Amino acid sequence: MKKLILLVLTMSLTGCTITGRYYLRNLSDQPAIVTIVLNETLNKWDTLTTLKYDDNVKDIKFGTLRSLKKNFILRQIDMNRLEFTIPPRSTVFIGIGMNTDFRGGFQQAKIKVGDKEQTLTTNDREQMNIKMSGLMNFTGHYDIKL
Repeated sequence: MKKLILLVLTMSLTGCTITGRYYLRNLSDQPAIVTIVLNETLNKWDTLTTLKYDDNVKDIKFGTLRSLKKNFILRQIDMNRLEFTIPPRSTVFIGIGMNTDFRGGFQQAKIKVGDKEQTLTTNDREQMNIKMSGLMNFTGHYDIKL
């Protein structure tokens, strides 16, 4: 009973908002070129100038971000698109979410490995692997397997 009261109190104080972190993992043995299409509501592309990454495929947990020590510098293609290259067998932090909705500033990513291409829509739950990480946190990740 005490746990139930504590849970209800915690959720009422936080407004029931569950925070999350989103990642891309390149599981292939080739670099992946990723072009992100910015949301129409994002006014400044420079809010997304760098992304944290690591040269290893990481197990995705809420705290994985702390282990990503390197930064990508994103290349601007035009006012609505940015591009970066994910090394083979690596992990990239791409943004945050609230209540399992992605809030990372872009709506989709076009991924190219060699001559194969695919499109990731950030709020498509069939494409993203979403899992709870504790009571008030979640993670989402997409594995590039082309």
